[in-house]
Amino acid sequence: MFPPVAVIGAFVAVVALSIFGGLLPLGPAKALVKLIATCFMGVAMSVYGMVTVLQIARAPRVSAGGVVRAVQVFHGKGAHTRFELDGPDGPVTLHLSYSGGAITEGDQALVRYVGGMGTVTHLEMLSGPQRGWSTEANDGTMGAWMMFGVGVILVLIAFWNNARYPDGSSGRRRWW
Repeated sequence: MFPPVAVIGAFVAVVALSIFGGLLPLGPAKALVKLIATCFMGVAMSVYGMVTVLQIARAPRVSAGGVVRAVQVFHGKGAHTRFELDGPDGPVTLHLSYSGGAITEGDQALVRYVGGMGTVTHLEMLSGPQRGWSTEANDGTMGAWMMFGVGVILVLIAFWNNARYPDGSSGRRRWW
């Protein structure tokens, strides 16, 4: 995966530029700093989203069957299940956007996942109390496209605001 550290670094740079821009008086310099800061963050988000989409698209889809081991279920916001599958090619760590109790250790399972990322797109239980149970999940493409779209929208808003308020005022009137 493209390192999210790059997006965090871009965010820190944007905060620094915003603080610097806040110290400037109204004028073209302030407008330019605001434009650069917003465009920088928008481009960082767009690049992160596009690289993630390309990595998901290029990653092989792997089908494997084996014994489920080391099940960890996480509840709350971002609930998911992480587990290992002892397949014929050795153990592989997988994760799935599911937080129920149908995946239990020691059961046989058949999975299809995104290679290199471990994101399960299809899971079917072959043994145990949940035999015959299956689930489908997405591979993360929609979230990556959303990140790309938000980045593009940020860049468009930055240029629109710069054209509308060339003095960097953002249209606010000060009465003092």
